[in-house]
Amino acid sequence: MPTIWERIRKGILNEVNKQSYAVRQIFFAAFNAKWAMIQATGSQNVVTNAIDAAALKQAKDIVGGRLRMALTGGAGISDETHRFLSTVMCYVVSGYGLTEISGIGSVTFPRLGYRLRTVGPPVRPRDKKKPVVVIAEAK
Repeated sequence: MPTIWERIRKGILNEVNKQSYAVRQIFFAAFNAKWAMIQATGSQNVVTNAIDAAALKQAKDIVGGRLRMALTGGAGISDETHRFLSTVMCYVVSGYGLTEISGIGSVTFPRLGYRLRTVGPPVRPRDKKKPVVVIAEAK
């Protein structure tokens, strides 16, 4: 999975680097301003939405422009890629699971803010029913 996210990041950066020097400077200034605002407030807000509309829309359009959240798991992604995609594309949630115990062991929660290098707290079990044991009748 990290390879796919890295390819998406590189694809967006390749398109940005094809632009003029001034456009590239505006893009990276907007990127840094949005990340700083997210870190200060803990979430997207009116200011970050304005930055998206003014400077990051074309980059979002490269991946369709309609993504609201993405999930990564299987292996960690680099801080640089996680930060870039969460700022430019959409919020990237990190998850961790063990097939031996359940599909999801832990996942980051957007309400806790944009965080790097964490997969969040363990997921609480939703189903509290006792397991059903089926015993076949002997004939």
